[in-house]
Amino acid sequence: MERDLVERQVDKKLLGSQRRITYAYRLKVTNLLERAANLKITEQLPVSRNEQIKVRLNRSNPQIQLGEMGVLEWAIALPAQSQQELSYQFTVEHSPDIAIIGLDM
Repeated sequence: MERDLVERQVDKKLLGSQRRITYAYRLKVTNLLERAANLKITEQLPVSRNEQIKVRLNRSNPQIQLGEMGVLEWAIALPAQSQQELSYQFTVEHSPDIAIIGLDM
């Protein structure tokens, strides 16, 4: 499996009193077996303990719902010798006077 950051965009202007950073990731899953495989792919979005920091899932492909504690989970059936791409994008909004640490994933 490959995981690539395909977008990191920091809005230059404040939206209201909030700063916004958008991240998008692409996952490539390859089945090298001679038979189909059922896979469960799990990704973890950042989880804020501060109510002034909001994390929102913008989109995912295939589309799924954000689970508890920021978990994304896809169940896929991958045919033999095939590859599938998964993707997701999320936004972190926060006050500009709050320092955000640990988002360079």
